[in-house]
Amino acid sequence: MASQVAGGYKFLEGPVWLASQGKLFFSDMNFGGSGSDGVPPSTIYRLTPPSTVDVLTTEVHSNGLALGIDGSIVACTHDQRSVSRVDPTTA
Repeated sequence: MASQVAGGYKFLEGPVWLASQGKLFFSDMNFGGSGSDGVPPSTIYRLTPPSTVDVLTTEVHSNGLALGIDGSIVACTHDQRSVSRVDPTTA
């Protein structure tokens, strides 16, 4: 049975589990917001189980996330129309 650990988000994308830190990272896109070039702003959040959530960054404007071979988070960044690397500790 699934149970909600956090809520109040707009549009969640790209969850990725970083086993070395025991954390889940995910993007929340705000389609109601106004970002650069008409691109919706987004936030990368970090979930530490069981239910602690904090903001990693609001500067990347990402949707899909993946893990890089070096342990970084790789993000599809729609504001720059590129792929970016994000440090999972410091952003």
